[in-house]
Amino acid sequence: MWSHSSSSQASPVSRPRVEGDAVIIGKSTVLARRVVRSGCWEVEKHHPAALSRLLSMAYGKRISTGSDMVKLLEKAAAALPRNLREADQIISGLPEPLAEAEDRVQAANRLLKDGGSLYQLETAMRGEQLGLRPAPAWAERLTLCDKGVVLGKGTVIVGLTDLPYGGTVFDMEGKEADILAMLSVARRGLAPVEMLAKLAAASRALTEGDVSRAAIALAQTGQPALTDEALAKSLTFAANKLKRGMKPYDLMKASGLLPKSMTLGQWDAWSKGNPNHVPAGCPEGGQFTSGDQATSGTGSNNTKTKQKSIAAPISANGSTGPSENSSQNQTTSKPVQVTLNDGSTVVGPDGKPMQMPSPVSLGDNVALGESLKELGPGLREQQFLNLFRRGHEMDYQMTYSQDGVHYNQDYIDFGNYNYGAVAAAAGMTETEMLGASGLYNMTGKGDKSAIYGNNPRNLAMIMQGYKDYKDGKITPSKKASEAQRMLLELN
Repeated sequence: MWSHSSSSQASPVSRPRVEGDAVIIGKSTVLARRVVRSGCWEVEKHHPAALSRLLSMAYGKRISTGSDMVKLLEKAAAALPRNLREADQIISGLPEPLAEAEDRVQAANRLLKDGGSLYQLETAMRGEQLGLRPAPAWAERLTLCDKGVVLGKGTVIVGLTDLPYGGTVFDMEGKEADILAMLSVARRGLAPVEMLAKLAAASRALTEGDVSRAAIALAQTGQPALTDEALAKSLTFAANKLKRGMKPYDLMKASGLLPKSMTLGQWDAWSKGNPNHVPAGCPEGGQFTSGDQATSGTGSNNTKTKQKSIAAPISANGSTGPSENSSQNQTTSKPVQVTLNDGSTVVGPDGKPMQMPSPVSLGDNVALGESLKELGPGLREQQFLNLFRRGHEMDYQMTYSQDGVHYNQDYIDFGNYNYGAVAAAAGMTETEMLGASGLYNMTGKGDKSAIYGNNPRNLAMIMQGYKDYKDGKITPSKKASEAQRMLLELN
């Protein structure tokens, strides 16, 4: 790997040197050579960027393009045509490379000789240095790999780049609008600009060499699961359009993902994270509602937005509905009764069978909850609450809204019941669970008379879901999703 003991020894003939007509490192890796063309000496050599990568491999540390070592080797290569001895003297003081790096350097050199790109070499180096895996064939969630952060069919949302002084970061600078545009296409709705800050947090973790923490930060961005193959193709198409020069604003307009009133100047300011240019259609909020909020569809955080939300309806298994008309989702996802393992039907506070969206699976939801348990205290709670934020996967009263603005009252009871079941599956205590829901309810205008400031109706449904899971009436799905496997691997 990239960190080596200082006691490593190398062959005394492995330092950079001139042998025959070439500059050699290690046993036989050619860094530059002189050749005769049309009766004159010419030099064949690696580009300085490729040379710096080869040297980084040879010495087990980052060696930049502008380093003294690269400059000396460039100078020696320039001297090859006129004087081999002079070329050798120029690099005579360079240190011995690591003996164990020999095979890696030769393999990298063959890659370049066979026409491999510098990008391919850098990808291989990062994969070795950081232990990053190759891109998966399918990434349901934002996934960190040797190419960067990918989604869907290997579409790179943000690439990787190396810092001059060492370390790897996300290549985000100046590309914020492209990133937001791709994330928006993938979710069929405008991606929150706050995701840039969350990606930056993952990038900082990666710079410190903490791949697990970077992957956890990606899991906490709130980007919905991508399970629709057609949507994945749209994402790839959008990424290719951006790569070929299409402006993110034009792509978003053509895709119908921007508010019609949003100008290019507003988009430019907003996509750079300017909080003064938050467009309509990006309300903040969450799962729980008080009585008057459920009626009006607006809470303390929603007073800024009166027009229809363009956020895509998203079910628990990651499937998404139409981007502009949430009522279409009600047509294609009819309410069904909540049925438990023993065949009994869950009854709501009104004495009628509780309704849930047809694509939703309680088994999948509690399976995800159980995987969150593996993250441990702190991270578990943060990731759990993220599921129930406004417009996120388990905020069914909003993701299945009939108009994208008002809460769907058919699913308020189920939303609270599901919250309790998933909290139990995640290993949360009743105090932790009710403290979080009560804290949110305290920000609204409804009934706060129950314990910890909860709405009594909400509390009853939360506790029913919690109890039904504890009593074994809800069985987690046996087949873990990609998101669940990722969370389990992070610990």
